[in-house]
Amino acid sequence: MRGLSCKRGRALCAPLVLLLHTEKRQLKPIAIQLRHEPDDTSPIFLPTDPVHVWLQAKLWVNLSDACHHMVVGRLLTHMILESVYVSLRRNLAQSHPIYQLLAPHFRSILPVTHKLKEWMFENGWIARSIQLTHKGIKQLLKRAFKQWRFDTQANLYRELESRGVYNPHGLGNYPYRQDALLIHRIFEKYVNKFVRYVYLIAVKPFVYHLLTARGTEDLLQDTELQSWRHEIASPMEEGGLGLAGVPGSSTKVTLRHLGDQGSEFDNLDSTEVFGLITIDETVKFLVGLLHLIVIVAGSALRLPMFDEYGFPAHYPLSLFGAPPSDPGVSESGLLNSRMASSASSLSNTLGTERIVASLPNRRMTVEVVLYSRLASRVQQSLIGQYESDFLFKTQAVTILEE
Repeated sequence: MRGLSCKRGRALCAPLVLLLHTEKRQLKPIAIQLRHEPDDTSPIFLPTDPVHVWLQAKLWVNLSDACHHMVVGRLLTHMILESVYVSLRRNLAQSHPIYQLLAPHFRSILPVTHKLKEWMFENGWIARSIQLTHKGIKQLLKRAFKQWRFDTQANLYRELESRGVYNPHGLGNYPYRQDALLIHRIFEKYVNKFVRYVYLIAVKPFVYHLLTARGTEDLLQDTELQSWRHEIASPMEEGGLGLAGVPGSSTKVTLRHLGDQGSEFDNLDSTEVFGLITIDETVKFLVGLLHLIVIVAGSALRLPMFDEYGFPAHYPLSLFGAPPSDPGVSESGLLNSRMASSASSLSNTLGTERIVASLPNRRMTVEVVLYSRLASRVQQSLIGQYESDFLFKTQAVTILEE
């Protein structure tokens, strides 16, 4: 967040926050540093500072978090999914089983992404309300995309581990983890059965779970699927999407060499291949996409928007003025208790006025409240029950209904 272009007279911090996990299973900030420079201009704010100073510090932390959520969480995630969906339509026929598996979940990606771009860049409500300029938004998108990895952001287990919240004995009260893991495991079970049905259709039911050379051979010969994966993982300079960490091999491997590790490739010719080589890789790839569409973009980053943005003093997209740079003078340094009380009262009054003056104006507040309420509406649809049916084969429908 450091060095991003902001609107005239505005600023944005790259804060560090130390959180305490209390006995009541709550996270409470106990120290805030708004800037990283090791000098007097980047003090550490504490709960023992004057109330208005501590409140200001928390406001500027939430401002940075809100801007990051809107640009990286919402816009970048949707832009990545939009490009993946366009690539899906370019490479897979509508009769392809993998297309039929994913298509119902992609139905709203294009219109929502279009609206987000319109709101963000074409003088929409986000562009009018956010602290960043168009240049700053693009700077943040570019930085975040360089760090974005499919095997982390689209892998729930690694994503939770990367933030240190996977262990339930660490951060016990974390509803997102419990709910996301529950849905993610359902996706894993469903996609695993579906992919093995598609590529291991000749396998008998009692060995349905086994990975055979026949299934791998069918997978390698699926030129549509392999072309799609290749386009997603290829660099932008080569016409690809440039996503890092996509499951599968980006370099050619020899099947004969892999065959030494087991019987999976024993029946295949000795040749060099790349892409999605195993059934497990394919399952991880598809589950990752469903995780991004349903859990991340469709739920976790969207549904709480009104709860967060609905009160601008809680989660502002914009603040006027400059962030606090001085924790304030300690009252113990004043001459006597009467002077201390008077100075404290005056300081709190001026501090409160400064906080109110820094908040978004009426027009910005109304727009943010209105649009965040519309964006966070709950859609009355259930996983597995779609407006349009794409699966028609009996066994595929049976797997979906399970």
